[in-house]
Amino acid sequence: MKHTPLLFIATLSILFASCGRTKEAACVSQQRMIEFVHYSAADLVAFTLMKFQPNDNFQHVIDSQSISAVNSTYDTHSDTTYVGGFNSMNAITADFDWKIILPATGQTFTITDIVSEHKTMEYTSSRFSMDKFIPYCENFIFSMKLNGVQVNSLLEDPSTHYVTLVK
Repeated sequence: MKHTPLLFIATLSILFASCGRTKEAACVSQQRMIEFVHYSAADLVAFTLMKFQPNDNFQHVIDSQSISAVNSTYDTHSDTTYVGGFNSMNAITADFDWKIILPATGQTFTITDIVSEHKTMEYTSSRFSMDKFIPYCENFIFSMKLNGVQVNSLLEDPSTHYVTLVK
């Protein structure tokens, strides 16, 4: 009888340890910022980033945001200006079609047909665990159409975080 509490505790320990479940989570879409090549500071005073329902010929706007140095970070090196720090909800992702409008130059860029991975990740979670962490994984963007032209260079380095727009 002396071993009964010990046996009970050992049994409970085994039950709790075996309560881990394998779960599956979708990986997040990679977010791409924008880099402008050969544009002057005056060209980039402000521009508009518009998010559209995909494959809908830009008929249904979901969101738009005016981007400027007031609400974003402009970092210029040589002939390239990297724009970041704007609302990550408006970073370019594979889930939408996009327009980038530069009023100073009169240019409009369209981004469509974005191809990315569709990975999921399995992880083990215990019902009684205090750890609610879900592992992070990212679905890289591999290609897209920029103004109707297929851009496959992203296949060379899918981890890049920029869409390149050249003047």
